[in-house]
Amino acid sequence: MNCDWSYAPKLPVHAFIKYKEIINFLLGLYTEKTVDPFLLKKLNLCAGKFTWGIIKMPTIDDIRSRVLAIKSKRDKIYPKLQEFGVVIKETLQDVSISGHSKEKHLGMIGPDDWVYGYLFCNSEKLAIAYRSTYMDIEDSLEHIPVDWRTYSIQELSSAPIEWLESLSSEESLNSLLEDLASQLDDMELPANNYTVIDKMLNSESNLIFKHTTKVLQETDDHNLYGSWLKARNCIQTDPADSITRTCSYLEAVCKKILSDLEQPQPVRRDISSLIAETMKVLNLSPDEQVNDDLKRLLGNVKGIFSAIGSLRTHFGSAHGAAPGSYELNGDHARLLNDIGGALSGFLFTLSKGKT
Repeated sequence: MNCDWSYAPKLPVHAFIKYKEIINFLLGLYTEKTVDPFLLKKLNLCAGKFTWGIIKMPTIDDIRSRVLAIKSKRDKIYPKLQEFGVVIKETLQDVSISGHSKEKHLGMIGPDDWVYGYLFCNSEKLAIAYRSTYMDIEDSLEHIPVDWRTYSIQELSSAPIEWLESLSSEESLNSLLEDLASQLDDMELPANNYTVIDKMLNSESNLIFKHTTKVLQETDDHNLYGSWLKARNCIQTDPADSITRTCSYLEAVCKKILSDLEQPQPVRRDISSLIAETMKVLNLSPDEQVNDDLKRLLGNVKGIFSAIGSLRTHFGSAHGAAPGSYELNGDHARLLNDIGGALSGFLFTLSKGKT
């Protein structure tokens, strides 16, 4: 291709030569002609941007190939974010907690307005919270404080791909996890709080122990007192055995009260029958003259005895446990032992008025 230099601007001779060389260079690019290496060097062009051979202009096929590559990568973003949301949900389980990533620019919606937002997640879902600068202006005109401004929620499935691209960066995902971890830090009680609670519980348990010990010593029954101590002493070392011994202790308490009052033992010697007979002898059986509150109380006493007997059957050492079955721990054993001690003290106190 030849160039008509008659239209060239009126320039000094040295400037015109430079101008002509540049035009020839550009014509060489356009017509895919080999560019003179000497000319490239003379124009101080970076050789890294060009080849010494034929330089081609982008073609439709080149653009199509690049578009397909971009589309292929974009098609993977939503499924991956959705999978990430499922993992977050499974991790949080039923803990009421929410977190969000750092805010990011999500795209322009006009010459001077844009959308910004962040990834938002809780135990239910992963979504996008967003606002626009147009909304900011409206809130400012309404004198709405920044802390009170609300964000709209966009589901991942319907969010623009550009938003998903921006928020799926490593920076965004890491900031989301960091915020969740920070929320968990606030929810976790310091270790010394657990110690305080444990001390308080043990203190209440010790009061029950002291009261029960005093009542049993007054009965002058060393076997009964020994049965109580054995159940108490193996709470932590062997919870199942403690449950069995607590139940046996309560049965012995009922038998002693019936014996002291010279009353016959029930035909069935299980714990439910023994407590029912004992309450009957002590005139504690609910009847029409007893108010509703006392009825519920006495009914619950029977229920507690029955429940302790059931726990002995299912979890105590006397009957064994099926492989892989649930095992009660020291906390359960202590609870049952404390209840047993309180109930036995209650029954012995009432029986004093009958002897």
